[in-house]
Amino acid sequence: MNAKPNFLRGTVVAVSFVALAVFYLFWSWSTVLADFGGDNAVYWLTANYWSPWGSAIAPAAYFASTSIYPPLYPIMLAALGGGESLIVAHLVSAGFIVLAFIAIYRFAIVLGVHWSLALILVVLFAGTRITLIEALQIHSEHLYLLLTYTALYLAHHKADRPALYLAAACVAGAFLTRSFGLTLAASFLAWIAIAHSRALPACAAIVGLPVVLWSSLHGSSSQYLNSMAEIYGQSGIAIQLSDNLNYLWIKWLYCFGETEQAGFTTYGPVAIALISGCGTLVRLRAGALDGLYALAYLLLVVLWPYPAEYERLLYPILPLLFVHGLLAVTLLMRRWMPAYSPTHAAVVYTVLLLATELPFALLAGSRLADVPDDPGFAPYTRTLAWFYADPGTAIVNIGYQRGITEALTDIHDRNRVPTDECMLSIKPSIIALYSGRRSHSPPSSSLSPQALLEQVREGPCNYLFMMQSASPSFPEPYYPYRRLEPHLEIVAAYANPVVHGRPAAMLGRIAERPAAPALRSSGDGHARALH
Repeated sequence: MNAKPNFLRGTVVAVSFVALAVFYLFWSWSTVLADFGGDNAVYWLTANYWSPWGSAIAPAAYFASTSIYPPLYPIMLAALGGGESLIVAHLVSAGFIVLAFIAIYRFAIVLGVHWSLALILVVLFAGTRITLIEALQIHSEHLYLLLTYTALYLAHHKADRPALYLAAACVAGAFLTRSFGLTLAASFLAWIAIAHSRALPACAAIVGLPVVLWSSLHGSSSQYLNSMAEIYGQSGIAIQLSDNLNYLWIKWLYCFGETEQAGFTTYGPVAIALISGCGTLVRLRAGALDGLYALAYLLLVVLWPYPAEYERLLYPILPLLFVHGLLAVTLLMRRWMPAYSPTHAAVVYTVLLLATELPFALLAGSRLADVPDDPGFAPYTRTLAWFYADPGTAIVNIGYQRGITEALTDIHDRNRVPTDECMLSIKPSIIALYSGRRSHSPPSSSLSPQALLEQVREGPCNYLFMMQSASPSFPEPYYPYRRLEPHLEIVAAYANPVVHGRPAAMLGRIAERPAAPALRSSGDGHARALH
């Protein structure tokens, strides 16, 4: 009797997810890194070193051995061929995202959301700015998203012991993908202890063993704690928390759109934050795992003293907040306005989400249609910079990225730096990936020019790749060109295809030490230097 509606439902769901998969494969198809932040390159180099499908490039071993990131994402990337090319790495990551969409859909349904609304929420999450932007990246958040929502879905079947154990395995996997997975692990074990104590020993072993082993053997968790303690010690708790909350609000807005673009307002993100917060409180009051996890995750975000990462950190929690918001509006409608169907509230909520993210969707669509005439820019239309609100800023930034990438390709293809040599650069992982040469950070910018020169000469690298951009650690362009100019031999200068007159980068080499001055005997018998 219900065969026809079920068939229709299955068809709609299947077609929707196939459409999302096709779109995300198209959207994520890229031969370049999405930005020069460095994390993309470290993940890819680690996957390249671990890849069973080919030989690793020379610098991969160094970055694989020094990376502080949990290992599961690069391991999966390597196993699926993502360590062999950037295209495959992007497509594998897109596959994780699409599978995560399915897990989010199933999770929303087990929480009581109607299948059609659950599907709409997934589509809206897929079209949100932060999801689209992150999908351009080779980041571990994609696998973390999949494991987290699979765990939340499985944990809802708490009467099914095997499902709980599988959920525990996903929780452990989430921690081995992102250190923030510690919030999911702690929430899951606390929830198991309260709601299903008989399964606690086995679940604690499944979750706890990988957490303890990774933390004790690698020490990345202690590095994060030491860095956080140092930052809070320097700025003070009150000032740092105030700064964190301010940046968190700014990054929350960027989850939905470019704040400078036409049509974007703050009203939508404000309303979504308030409604989602109410939903999280409702789930927390019910003792639900997803409520505990949302609270723990958001608290750690507030404490995390690295504001540049806040967009990435909000990305994995956003679908959970969307679901909580939908639960909140339907619950409030039932209690306060029983004459109206909760469906009306759900429609208003989804329209709010759509209206909030629509301006960026239109911007992204216009940028995809407005491809630069020069085909050399085509790969860089899949980078973050191409979707900046101001088109002038966008073209300048992708021009710079193109200039740097072509410079490093030239170094690789023309063997301008011998394979057994290395380069100093403010972006070592980026330089290593594109050039195939080892790269290290230069000495601190706080050193005097003479001390800097001595450290460079005593270091392992004779070459320097000096980029037009600066960074917080090295706050001057072409660092350390100005400080070492008298002692540098410029091997090549690489043009910026957009900004003329200033090179995108310069390749330099430290000049040999001048020979010791000759000595001659003076008339009085004392040795005197020739000047």
